[in-house]
Amino acid sequence: MEAKYYNYILLDTRKPGIYKYGVNGRAIEFKYEPFYVGKGCNNQKYFYLREANRGVNLIRDNIIDKIRDKTREEPLIIEFNTNLEEKEAYNLGQELIEDIGKLSLGQGPLVNLDKRFKIDCEFMRKGLTWKDMSPRLRKRVLWVENIIKRRYEELERKNKKTWVGKY
Repeated sequence: MEAKYYNYILLDTRKPGIYKYGVNGRAIEFKYEPFYVGKGCNNQKYFYLREANRGVNLIRDNIIDKIRDKTREEPLIIEFNTNLEEKEAYNLGQELIEDIGKLSLGQGPLVNLDKRFKIDCEFMRKGLTWKDMSPRLRKRVLWVENIIKRRYEELERKNKKTWVGKY
């Protein structure tokens, strides 16, 4: 296996502040609020910034659009761990998500989707449309999107400047 993978974090430049987290046994600090953690290789970190690659995580896409509208810039992207094997990058990415916290669980600002929901979204990426999905799968997709959307709106209303994660 080639060690070419990395983790990246998308930061919301509309929300400056001090965002402190305990990640992988060490304290880290961001100047902007993190909203998404990913794993990639090559230029994968720019994948969601292209219109053609969007649509699976509507909340993440909406945040990117709002950042572009307000700042006329792209979200800030930070590579966090580099030169990793794929499995190691995946595991460290999951630790980052757990330590920073998901908005859908009320634990932090990240809008990453649940693993089970991502599998459902892979189904959609294969060219299958909403009509091709079973009623059960449609209901699950809407349920997860609504939870994330409500929590994101609550956070926006509270306009919190700082999330303090685990130390």
